Parts: sequence; structure tokens; C-alpha cells
Amino acid sequence: MLSFLPRLPDELDDNTRCECEDCGLVHDAWECEPIKAFNNVLRAGQEVPAGCCPSCGGLSFLSEEEEVPNAQ
Repeated sequence: MLSFLPRLPDELDDNTRCECEDCGLVHDAWECEPIKAFNNVLRAGQEVPAGCCPSCGGLSFLSEEEEVPNAQ
């Protein structure tokens, strides 16, 4: 079985927040598990997930929460 852990874009780091589409857990990208049997899970044109949820194993995607700007 092949597994796959996508690479984050260069402007993001391992602390980037992710959210599981199944259970809603919000966690850091470094906590994502590899996607097992990714060829059965991912479809052409689909948004690529950050990995699998460390809690339930569902697909986790980069969180759409806006970053809070630094206080000046």
C-alpha cells in the first residue's frame, strides 16, 4: 500500500493549522498522518489535503481561519 504526505507550500510551516473534514479537529500540520492508499482517496481536480487527522484518520485540510496580524 502506498502512503503520501503532501509537502506544504514554502510560505507555510509545520505549525500551520489544519482542520479535519470528518471530526472537525483543528491541529498543527506537523501532526498530520500520511494518507494511506491515496490513489483510492484523492480524485483529479480535488483540493489536496495536508494529510490525515491524528484523531480519526479523516482527511485534514489547511484551515481557512485568517491569520491574526501582529500587534504594532
